[in-house]
Amino acid sequence: MDHQDVLTTDLMKSMFEVSFSAEGSNNRAKEEQAYIYFGDFMDKCEEGEIECKLHDILVFCSGADHVPPIGFDTTPNITFLYSETSFLPTASTCDITLRLPTTHNVFEHYIILGLKGHDGFGVA
Repeated sequence: MDHQDVLTTDLMKSMFEVSFSAEGSNNRAKEEQAYIYFGDFMDKCEEGEIECKLHDILVFCSGADHVPPIGFDTTPNITFLYSETSFLPTASTCDITLRLPTTHNVFEHYIILGLKGHDGFGVA
């Protein structure tokens, strides 16, 4: 895979390992739904339908403005947040972990706010 190509939703999905809860659990169902919303969100980013770009996601979760030619030292990971009061995504750029909210109400709004309204290093 040539990591210098333009970012695509398929490339982003292939880079990330998703850490789901156990099959059949209530959390798993919420996580799968959040991941579907996130996939739809990335499609909109790629198609230019919203103000965020896939590049914004990469910078938010890794601190890098492009994928290194030999890939990242660690496999980027997606985990999930459970909060009744905070709906923003968070990230750890050290281990390249993106934490997605599992609340689906206005999911896209809070993802954009988190990605675009941060001061760097994955903190909204």
